[in-house]
Amino acid sequence: MTRKPAFTPAKGSLPVLQYLSPSQLKVDASYQRSIENSQSRNLIAKIAREWNWDLCQVLVVSRRGDQGLFVVDGQHRLQAAKQRPDIGQLPCVVATYASAQEEAAIFAKLNRQRTPLKAIDIFKAAVAGKDPDACRTMSLLHQAGITLATSTNNVDQAPGAVSNIGGIKEAQRLHGDKATVRSLRILRQAFDGQVLRYAGTIFGGIAGTVGDAMKTGGGISDALLIAVLGGAEQAEWYREIMAHKGKFPEMRVPTCATHIISTAYEEAAAESTEMAA
Repeated sequence: MTRKPAFTPAKGSLPVLQYLSPSQLKVDASYQRSIENSQSRNLIAKIAREWNWDLCQVLVVSRRGDQGLFVVDGQHRLQAAKQRPDIGQLPCVVATYASAQEEAAIFAKLNRQRTPLKAIDIFKAAVAGKDPDACRTMSLLHQAGITLATSTNNVDQAPGAVSNIGGIKEAQRLHGDKATVRSLRILRQAFDGQVLRYAGTIFGGIAGTVGDAMKTGGGISDALLIAVLGGAEQAEWYREIMAHKGKFPEMRVPTCATHIISTAYEEAAAESTEMAA
């Protein structure tokens, strides 16, 4: 017999859905995050400039008796709305709390229970929404024979799938599409049939090695680089890259990875030349 799940009694009071004027809403600075910083000001300006009702979620509002209505969650949307003359009302869920302290506790819980979207989730949504930049990146994956992982958890990943979207986009920006496709193809072939557990670390080094060679006009053999990479386990490359990072903490991981992989390639190329001579 299947046991029914146990539920605790519902807490709080059922909120009321209302449309309220921005001028009616207040903010309690005692627990709200400060918006007196460049990041918040830029965000508010962007929301105001590009106002989109489809992106405007309801504001959580507390009714404090005679003191008025206080925004518990949504102050950036409120401030953006106040900057525009055409936003006469905002969708709100209004509840009554016993005190500002209780409001602050609800504010903390709302922010703790949010699950921030990962880069891969945002990327998937952008591809589904036909965002040009996301679709271009997805096209590079397809050209390289790489698939997009279903999550960042490598336990769930299939062989030949990647989730390091940030690193791939950075490679596009620094080295261009051609170098990025070439690097992805090298990654896939070097660890053919394997779950790419350390792709986020190793790929930056491949892209740096390939991209730098293409920029300077230096020749580089994909076959040799594939052989060099495939000559060690992914975990070994990861350990060597992070050991270099430990020696030079000011270096970014992709720079460390490029140093380690390009050095290994150059040594293998020199040895190959000597043998040929």
